[in-house]
Amino acid sequence: MSTRDASDADSVRKSLEANARRGYRADMAIDKELLDILVSPKTKAPVTLTEDGEGLYCEQEKMVYPIRDDIPIMLVEEAIPFDEWQRGKRQAIKPGKV
Repeated sequence: MSTRDASDADSVRKSLEANARRGYRADMAIDKELLDILVSPKTKAPVTLTEDGEGLYCEQEKMVYPIRDDIPIMLVEEAIPFDEWQRGKRQAIKPGKV
């Protein structure tokens, strides 16, 4: 392997590690650039991908915005409290519905 190849490989490894720290995985349907700019619609705080890859978590709010059909649903009324998300809840309950 040439010095340039080793340098390129090291650069790719560092980039993958940085992405992993931000919660991004190469197999994700959501684009890395989109993940980098998305924020909570309520607080404008950054969001991170949940461990299962099915939602975007806002640490400031302790809420998760679901991802449905590979589309982040960034609506306050669709957000799910993090403790409920951990218990498996994936749909917000609409006001007036039981």
